Amino acid sequence: MSADRAPVTYIGPAFLEGGGQTGEHIRAYDWSTTALGAPQHWPPALRTALRIMLTTNHPVFIFWGEDLICFYNDAYARSLGPEKHPRMLGMRGGDAWEEIWPIIGPQIDLVMDGRGATWHENHLVPITRFGRVEEVFWTYSYGPIHDDSAPNGVGGVLVLCTETTDRVMAEARIRADAERWRAIFEQSPGFICVLSAAAHVYEYCNPAYFELVGRTSDLIGLSVAEAFPEVVAQGFISMLDNVYASGQAHVAVAASVVLTGVNRLVDFVCQPMRDSDGRVTGVLIQGVDVTQREEAQSALRESASRLHMATDAAQIGIYEYDIRTGTMLWDDRVRELWGVPRTIGITYDIFLRGIVGDDRAAAQSALDRALNPAGDGMLNAEYRVRDGSGRERWVRATGRVGFEAGVAVRLIGTVQDISLDKANEAKLIAADRRKDVFLATLAHELRNPLAPIRNAARVLAITDVTREQVSSAQQIIERQSTLMASLLDDLLDVARLTQGRLELKRQSLELFSVLMAALEIVRPALEAKGHQLHLEIPQHGVRVTVDLVRLRQVFRNLLVNAIRYMEPGGRIDVRSASGATDVTISVRDTGIGISRESLSHVFGMFQQSSTALERAEGGLGIGLGIVRAIVELHGGSVRASSDGPGQGSEFFVTLPLSQVDDSQARLTQPLSITNPAAGRRVLIADDGADAAGFDAHLATPPDIAMLLDKIAR
Repeated sequence: MSADRAPVTYIGPAFLEGGGQTGEHIRAYDWSTTALGAPQHWPPALRTALRIMLTTNHPVFIFWGEDLICFYNDAYARSLGPEKHPRMLGMRGGDAWEEIWPIIGPQIDLVMDGRGATWHENHLVPITRFGRVEEVFWTYSYGPIHDDSAPNGVGGVLVLCTETTDRVMAEARIRADAERWRAIFEQSPGFICVLSAAAHVYEYCNPAYFELVGRTSDLIGLSVAEAFPEVVAQGFISMLDNVYASGQAHVAVAASVVLTGVNRLVDFVCQPMRDSDGRVTGVLIQGVDVTQREEAQSALRESASRLHMATDAAQIGIYEYDIRTGTMLWDDRVRELWGVPRTIGITYDIFLRGIVGDDRAAAQSALDRALNPAGDGMLNAEYRVRDGSGRERWVRATGRVGFEAGVAVRLIGTVQDISLDKANEAKLIAADRRKDVFLATLAHELRNPLAPIRNAARVLAITDVTREQVSSAQQIIERQSTLMASLLDDLLDVARLTQGRLELKRQSLELFSVLMAALEIVRPALEAKGHQLHLEIPQHGVRVTVDLVRLRQVFRNLLVNAIRYMEPGGRIDVRSASGATDVTISVRDTGIGISRESLSHVFGMFQQSSTALERAEGGLGIGLGIVRAIVELHGGSVRASSDGPGQGSEFFVTLPLSQVDDSQARLTQPLSITNPAAGRRVLIADDGADAAGFDAHLATPPDIAMLLDKIAR
């Protein structure tokens, strides 16, 4: 029926009585406008199903007949928005549920074909309601309504359903909460374990607990007594029994426990866990290993000389300043920092002259604040000092001022050399900047392939696209997805290398075959930029025991860098030189070169020189870091050389030899690959080749004419 047709008031027969507001809509509906005709002529099977639907408070929906005419009750109507209720009453099923018909249509066909019923639990079936498509979860069944006069003996489909969106989302939130708490436990510096039942069976242990007991996940499912029989005699099982039986927590401080012959001191709490009825079902143990803390405190109590050793090890000097006389007492550490020998008495002028000129005002200001009776009398300052040899060092000065009758009379404090901390701080700041650059680069590099992939997908959705355009779009998707996979593989390799989880599968191989495997990967890029490659490596007789995949990755990265950072028509030379126990492979290019400053950290992770950043055609700055790590895992070394920007660069990879046979050594002929540029008429610029190439490939002559016309205007 038409969506805006006004219902005609109709008083139906007895089987349509009741059903609340939806029942009224059914009775008022002009069914003569549908294939069903007037209700007086409806088949008994439909009448029975409708009677059940109108007299139950459970959500029920009925599809009837060949047109799958829609019926539903009040309980079902509550799941619908104003877009569907009551408009969908009497509509054809495919029209009423157009947005989800690809999901439910096959299920309804199965029932109508007489192939039985369906059952779906917590199934996602989005519906349009309240102006938007909502993701709604349902538990529902489609069952046949038997009618001997209908095809396959099925006159319609009885839908019994319950919307479970709230429950599904609540369960998802519970799972998320559980995962969040598990993550908190996993990252906790203190140890945590959960024991269940009266037998104290391990149910959960966090990494800190496994580290404490020196075991792995094989504890789960064992009782404490089974896993650690030695703790029974130490009284821990009886303590757990008491917590479980009494429901009272047990707290211990610096308790001694011997595990696998090692004595540890721990602070811990055993907390009973209860179910919803208040019954104790297990024990939660949490605490910290305080062995080191207790040993340190014991050591401090044993000897006062340890204090002197600790301050000396920490490079802490002690000073005293008599404010009334202006004299100072410095220990050897402070004298060393200022470069003042023990034979010279210390005055305030000596102290001030030793501070680097630019920092004197700040140091004086900090001292004035500490000497002010209105302040807290605390000195805390950082500044640079210069000793007698002219060496600069950063120091942190702390102290407390003593006052008499509101007048500062004495300052006692410490001075610590923090030059290393300052250097590390500068490194952290630089690393943070590199991280920001890396993240920005990563976002750019991962976003770049998406544009051509998205455009290619749109083309594949066009009905009148040509076969050549389909092929081009498929190639673009394949190429760009491979690029994204390569980027992600590099990131995974960094993670494996950082965590020490990269394993090598070594085999004895000809060096030449390894290099040719890498060359095959980069050949398209080499040809695309018209570079020449000269390879001078013995084809036979030089063998190395390596992981082919990883070493191929090393030379691929070096060749990719050489290709990337050269103008078209550049030259790459790959040579080898064998020694008694190792072989060195050099990769030299005629590209942009490397500055002297960049050479010192070119193999660092997330490092790219400023020149490389200006000329980069993609990349995350991790390739050379991976190169160094893999080569070192093979027992080799890698270094870089360059005469400076614009002078090209050369990388040297040295690997242990497994075999050298000079009688079989034979050099290859230099390999040259070029690709002369073709003529062009229109320039399409994009930082991704596939994005630009995609636009150019799909552009038609009218498109180009229109573009040129716009440029001319």
